[in-house]
Amino acid sequence: MNINRLVHPGFWFGKTDKEEALRLARLGVGGFCLYGGTRTEVSALTQALRAASPHKRILISADYEDGLGRWLPDAELLPSNLALGAAGDENLAFEKGLLTARQAKSIGVDWVFAPVVDLADRADNPIVNTRSFGADPELVIRLAGAFMKGLGQGGALNSLKHFPGHGNTGTDSHLALPVLLSSKEHIWEHELLPFRRLLAQADCVMAGHLLVPSLDAQNPASVSRPILHDLLQQKMGFTGCISTDALCMKALGNEKQAALAALFAGAHVLLVPEKPFELLQFLNSQTLPHPLIARAEQMQ
Repeated sequence: MNINRLVHPGFWFGKTDKEEALRLARLGVGGFCLYGGTRTEVSALTQALRAASPHKRILISADYEDGLGRWLPDAELLPSNLALGAAGDENLAFEKGLLTARQAKSIGVDWVFAPVVDLADRADNPIVNTRSFGADPELVIRLAGAFMKGLGQGGALNSLKHFPGHGNTGTDSHLALPVLLSSKEHIWEHELLPFRRLLAQADCVMAGHLLVPSLDAQNPASVSRPILHDLLQQKMGFTGCISTDALCMKALGNEKQAALAALFAGAHVLLVPEKPFELLQFLNSQTLPHPLIARAEQMQ
């Protein structure tokens, strides 16, 4: 077993040292999440990372929520989810997913962290806004489902995010910890409805960095066993991959302890740590149950 495989570092073109990324690949991390670059640069990097890895398969991901143009200057920017929500056309959502998948696969990216199924409950939400299909859960389910079908037909993996629903918050989790104050009953019937209805199509669910006191008064969702294990896995019956949101975001505090807590909560992928080498060293110094590591490895 290789606990390193549970870590998926980030790579920022123009910022991250390629040799460090290749070192991480050789250490056996499970994949990388890419930010920026051109088509040529991304394609060359994905080939190099796969060649360096001891694994037969690593997962290379990106936040191509609005097509490759969201991160690549030489690629097309597709309409936002909110624009698709205004159109209400499932065919457009399907085509967006299909085009995104085909373009991503052509440059070596096989996992698209989309769709966002957070509801547009607050206009002042700094992290969801135009990334949402809308405020109506049924609309979100319809369009996100069509988008997921497009991704699948194009050969890319998807990820529902940000569980259990980031829409009714006013804080950016890149900077601080948002709090969702809705009741447990309201969350089940409203925020969770898109997740509940789309889980059967989901390759992955990404846990959000947000505190939901009615579900767990102590821990953010991404490190909460009551939310990830008890709710998502047990009550909702999800048996697939669970990823944290990026660990380098400022909502969680101590990255090492957050990563450890996420694993015990039910997560399988520790995404984009700020200090990946230190996290690998820390995780390898811990005595973790073999079934926990084996289960997480199976998800990749």
